[in-house]
Amino acid sequence: EFSWVGDAAVHVGTVVHHHLQRFAELGLERWSAERVAAERDAYALELKLLGVEPDDLAEATARVAAALTASITDAQGRWVLGPHDEARSEVRVTVRAADGLEHLRLDRTFVEQGRRWIVDYKTGRHEGGDLEAFLTSEVERYRPQLERYASAMTEIDPRPISLALYFPLLRALRTWPFGVGRG
Repeated sequence: EFSWVGDAAVHVGTVVHHHLQRFAELGLERWSAERVAAERDAYALELKLLGVEPDDLAEATARVAAALTASITDAQGRWVLGPHDEARSEVRVTVRAADGLEHLRLDRTFVEQGRRWIVDYKTGRHEGGDLEAFLTSEVERYRPQLERYASAMTEIDPRPISLALYFPLLRALRTWPFGVGRG
């Protein structure tokens, strides 16, 4: 099971990120749950090419399809992927760090009502009982990463920034403003 979490889960995330980028760039109106289901063979092939083991392929493919379907049928997912000013996906940013250059990749960024948003997708599942506690712990776990992204963006965009984690499989979005104390 740990191997699946380490290998197949990473590849599920890679395929989901790729297709969320496609959905956002081509427009959500082109996508439906039926179209996602019709492309399952393509997701399976991508996963196989990435190295997902045959025994894990069916489950991994199902997770990709579930995450993509949730993203286009969930109001929060549609908001994240929908049309916005300056919207871009998989944005590469290089910043000068103390020990050299740091290369960052933002899953999704856009501007809404004068505020820059930076959204990171998380394709993990939660099977425990306390979803809210899990989501809160994930925000704290990934806060430093997203705040690095925000710090980098402040170098090129003076607008206020909000950060978000979007969990398609959980249909959950957690947001917080950059630069405001934790709490």
